[in-house]
Amino acid sequence: MSKIDLVSILVRQLCEVDDHESDLAEDALYDFVSNPNTSLSEKQDALALIERKIKHIAEDIGFFEEEDISVRISDKDKFALYSLLVARRYLMDQIMGEPSKDYVERVSYQSDKLAMLMAECLKQGTEMWDAVQNSSSFKANDYLQYGEYVLEYKADSCQAVLVLEDDDVYGSAFPFIHRLIYTLGEQINLFDNNLMKKKLILDALADKGWAAEDLPSEVTSWDESVLFTPAFEKIKICPALLALHCSLPYSIPDIVRMNNFVSRTAITCEKSFSEDTYHVNDDMMDM
Repeated sequence: MSKIDLVSILVRQLCEVDDHESDLAEDALYDFVSNPNTSLSEKQDALALIERKIKHIAEDIGFFEEEDISVRISDKDKFALYSLLVARRYLMDQIMGEPSKDYVERVSYQSDKLAMLMAECLKQGTEMWDAVQNSSSFKANDYLQYGEYVLEYKADSCQAVLVLEDDDVYGSAFPFIHRLIYTLGEQINLFDNNLMKKKLILDALADKGWAAEDLPSEVTSWDESVLFTPAFEKIKICPALLALHCSLPYSIPDIVRMNNFVSRTAITCEKSFSEDTYHVNDDMMDM
């Protein structure tokens, strides 16, 4: 059996809902890719197989027909896409190998930009809340007030993905993969696109420093991230950058190509009404 045939079998097994079989396939694929004897062309062939399988599933669920994919996607499809996209992230980073100086600089630039956007988002929310509180027409009336902060990579167009000189090294369909990940987050919540998803009580926002609890939920495998290798040790890693690489299935080659970040800030006043909090006037009951 040739190596590419073996990889093809492992890719199929990655899509199996059986966690044990899928985990074994993932481990075997990672061992193959990280083996020093595995050539660049063999890694590229493995990536092509993974992306071909991803595209096949995307066609089945109507992704290319601009439909709401939630109508046709099954639990098996969700599992398969999640497993394949995570495997693709690992494979892309392995093809990259030791990051070039240009890549390190681009990662540093993205981290600084995301840190600035996160700070601006929180600052805007604080200023909005101060303005509301200082308004003569504002009345709390037992409403729960909170701010919602959204910072996301909006990969809904080809313009969102930069074209770089080494695109051919990976042979990846970057615009398609990025838009698919974004759509899976938007339409079926397979991924959390919000890089700072947290409802914070606005009164507690002033001068807040970043802490672990500010990170998006389900950020995993920090210690395994390429971002914590010596190549990036001089970079101050922004929580949003960490979320892109650990919570979302984007590789470093994906991240350096991202070109469309969007932030939104909203203030919400929320109050629940039930029989315990709202009583109908007795006179109205007699009508």
